[in-house]
Amino acid sequence: MWSLCCNLNIRFRGNVLVDWLANIFVSVITTVFRNTITNVVSNGVHDFIQATLDDMNGRLRGRAITEQEAAVLIENLRKMLTH
Repeated sequence: MWSLCCNLNIRFRGNVLVDWLANIFVSVITTVFRNTITNVVSNGVHDFIQATLDDMNGRLRGRAITEQEAAVLIENLRKMLTH
């Protein structure tokens, strides 16, 4: 029986020791997997935002921008982050 509420538990309804060891194994694997996914997504988002800001700063370096240009840049950044 698989239950996916908050924790993943496995019941083979066989040997209690085997069930206990299987649940420990599954808990360790899911914890490692969850942290790996979190780190990959976090690093990807960070790299994307940093590259976007670096690009924006590179385009703006050495010149002042109007309020309208700033609004367009902010809107483009919002679109990139939401799509």
